[in-house]
Amino acid sequence: MHLKTPLLLLLTLIFLAAGEAAATTLTATPAKLTQSDREITIRWSDLPDPDGLDHVAIYSPPSSRDRDFLGYLFLNGSASWRSGRGELALPRLPNLRAPYQFRLFRWPAKEYSYHHVDHDGNPLPHGRHRVAVSGDVAFDGSAARPEQVHLAFADGIDEMRVMFVCADAGKRSVRYGLGKEEEKGWTEVGTEVRTYEQKHMCDAPANDSVGWRDPGFVFDGLMMGLEPGRKYFYKVNCGLNLQTRVPYYFCSKNCSN
Repeated sequence: MHLKTPLLLLLTLIFLAAGEAAATTLTATPAKLTQSDREITIRWSDLPDPDGLDHVAIYSPPSSRDRDFLGYLFLNGSASWRSGRGELALPRLPNLRAPYQFRLFRWPAKEYSYHHVDHDGNPLPHGRHRVAVSGDVAFDGSAARPEQVHLAFADGIDEMRVMFVCADAGKRSVRYGLGKEEEKGWTEVGTEVRTYEQKHMCDAPANDSVGWRDPGFVFDGLMMGLEPGRKYFYKVNCGLNLQTRVPYYFCSKNCSN
C-alpha cells in the first residue's frame, strides 16, 4: 500500500504537467483561402510566461520538419503578447500548391546565437521548443484556377502579353475586348506553356528536397491587333468554367490616361 501512493502521486503530477503543456492553443483563419481573402489571422492563447523571442513559424507543406520554416513572426508584434494571448495578421501568402501550417515556439534568450544567422546576419530560430500547432490553411477551389496574373508590353506596338500560373499543363486561353459587358465579341487566343524542374536550379537550398517547391506551369498569351490608346478588358480561361471572375483591364500603347 505504501509503495502505490508515491506512484499514484507521480502519475498525477505527470498528467497535470501534460495538461498544462497542451493548454496553449494556436489557430489560423480562414482555413480555406478564397480569391477575396487578403490576410491570415493567427491567434494564440494560454501561453505561460511569454518571452520576447517566442514566435510563430510558417511551413509548407505541413510535413516539413520544425527547422525547415519559410518564415516567422515574433509574438511581441501583438499588443497583448505579455498576457499569453494575442493575434497577428499575415498578408496573403502565395499559392505553393500545398497547404500552409503554423507552429508556435519558445526561444529562450540563452539559446540566442549568432552562429545560426540569415543573409542579413540576424540570428535564426532553431525550432527546438514547439508549443502548439495550428490547423492547415489551404487554397479554396480547383488547383487548375489561374493564379499570379501579370501583364507586360510585347514587341509589337499593337500587342500586350499576359502570363499566369496553373497547377497543371492543360489547355488555357486568354480572352480580350473593348467592351466590359460585351464578352461575346471578345477575341480569344491560345497560350504557350512551360515549367522547370528541381534539377534546373543552380544551387541549394532551391535544388534540394528542403528548398524545392512545385512551381506549377507558366502560361504565356499574346494579345494582338490592339487599337492604340484604348482601354481593353481581358480574362484568362482554363475551361470547366474556371477563369478570372472579374475582368482585368489595361490601356494599349499610346494611352494618355
